[in-house]
Amino acid sequence: MLADLFPEKSEYSGEYGGVTKGIDTAYDGLMNAAGFIPGIGGFISAGMAGNKLLGNAFNTLGAGTDGMTTGDSILGSSLFASNLGAINGLFGKRSVNIDNSLAAKDAMAGVGSDYSGSIAGYNAASKRANKKYGLISGGARRKANR
Repeated sequence: MLADLFPEKSEYSGEYGGVTKGIDTAYDGLMNAAGFIPGIGGFISAGMAGNKLLGNAFNTLGAGTDGMTTGDSILGSSLFASNLGAINGLFGKRSVNIDNSLAAKDAMAGVGSDYSGSIAGYNAASKRANKKYGLISGGARRKANR
C-alpha cells in the first residue's frame, strides 16, 4: 500500500502510542471491509485510503505529535490525521530539552539527600523532554516542562 512508504508515525513512540496503533489497526480493518460493500464500497475504501495517505504525509512533514497524551494519540490516528490531527500537530509545541528542564535540575540537585529518588525524578523528566505535544495538550506540555 502507498501509505506504507512513509516512516512510522511519531505518535507510536509516545506514552500512548498503543492507542494510536489500535485505532489505526481498526481503521485499516474498516477500510478493507468497506471494499466489500457492493456498489459504493470501492469508493469508500479508496476515500479512506486517501485520508490515511494524506495523514501519513502530514505526519512526515511535521504535523504529527509524539503521542504523549490520549488526545494527541487519538487525533494522530488515521481516523483524524488529515484534518483535526493535522491542525493539532501543526500548532503544537515541543517540551523543553532535558538540559533546560527545571525538573532535571531539581532532581540532580537532590542527589546528596536521596540518590534513588533523584534518579527516578531525572528519568521521569527525560521521558518527557523534547517531545512534541499537540495544540490541545498545552497543559500536559507545561506540566512536563516543570
